[in-house]
Amino acid sequence: MVGILQSITNKNFDDYIHSIDRCINSLDSVNFILNSYKIIRDKPEEGINLLIGQLSGISANIELEKSYRLFCELIGAKYSENNKEVESIPLFPLAQALTPQTFPFYPWQNIDDNNFLVYEDDVEQSYFMELEKSKDKKVDDSKHNSFQYEFDKKLISILNEMKKFPRSKEVLNLYQTFLLVKDLQTNEDLKQVFNEYKVLDFKSPFLNRENSKVDEELYKKRKEAYADKPKELFLQHFYQMMKILKSEGRINFKLDMDDLKWIILQDKLRQFGGKLLKIKDDFKSTLSEINNFSTSKDDKEKEFNQLCKDVYTFFESRDLDYSDDIKKFPSARKISGSRPGGPGILKRINKYGGLTKFKKKYYAYLNEMKAKNPLNIIEDTFWKKTNNMDIDKLIELRENLKKDLDLDKLKKEYGIDSKSENLSSKL
Repeated sequence: MVGILQSITNKNFDDYIHSIDRCINSLDSVNFILNSYKIIRDKPEEGINLLIGQLSGISANIELEKSYRLFCELIGAKYSENNKEVESIPLFPLAQALTPQTFPFYPWQNIDDNNFLVYEDDVEQSYFMELEKSKDKKVDDSKHNSFQYEFDKKLISILNEMKKFPRSKEVLNLYQTFLLVKDLQTNEDLKQVFNEYKVLDFKSPFLNRENSKVDEELYKKRKEAYADKPKELFLQHFYQMMKILKSEGRINFKLDMDDLKWIILQDKLRQFGGKLLKIKDDFKSTLSEINNFSTSKDDKEKEFNQLCKDVYTFFESRDLDYSDDIKKFPSARKISGSRPGGPGILKRINKYGGLTKFKKKYYAYLNEMKAKNPLNIIEDTFWKKTNNMDIDKLIELRENLKKDLDLDKLKKEYGIDSKSENLSSKL
């Protein structure tokens, strides 16, 4: 499947901004319609039919927007019908699948890398001079940012993806450590410092497992055989991952986009996701009714499904522990004692046939509803560690770096001439 991200360029960037703006405005309409349903809940069937008619057109328009499809792509949403994945992801099942941790991260982003920032010298010193005290220390003010390194987005995307696979991650760590030690070993000044403090002993990485001394011939053979092995393994994993991402259209994006535009677009996508999540939280029971209404075959089933929905909402609002274990289903006394609403709920349960009969059917109903949910959002815990990425600070940082840096000085310092890559494009 070809990704949406690859199609974004400077020329069509505004189209994506307008697209996500339309999606955000449409969600305002959805919110208004769902809120109005509260007024007509005394006639639920009529109300649901009215809602479905009003919302279907809005949701269909949102689903056609390129930025909506981009949002789904970046959060890793997958939708299937009849056990077959389809491209078009319906809006309301997506809303029900969202969590506060769902964030539209680009593939080259990783919260751990801190956007490759270098802080001012005094700030950096405050970290390494008191490491124990700096465990939870964060630099929130962008004025303390001195420089920002920027690496090729495709390269970082591939490395980030490698870290999600155990052996690829091990190989990457092996190669990084091997290069680090190699660099330290060749730096005579550093070796002198390490030897003085006797804290590091640069043993050969080619010794046997017992770390016992090997004869010169065996040492030479191992050194020759494994001198390039870390690099060889890394490239094997790297190339394979690159092929996979390229075939999936995940690293075919254009590189002529200014970073500030990427940040602005991401902020709009974040706003859309936040509004959709709020709709889910504010209208959880209503969305469930909409999703399940068509599954009711007759009046009796509709009545039972409505009871299950009301019981579910009641348990959630009263924080009653019922989990997935039938043995933990609240007793009649506990339900009745949960006021307001408990006695009424218990009366309806007893009317259905009593607590014992109902709770078995209730858990069967919950399992059936779970099985009917064809939408899944990939839990990518590697970089989705927060939903609080401060977009405003990123924008401020980017603008300040461009404004404050002496580009002529930097060009001279790093040997960049007019024929070289423009440094400002990297900042």
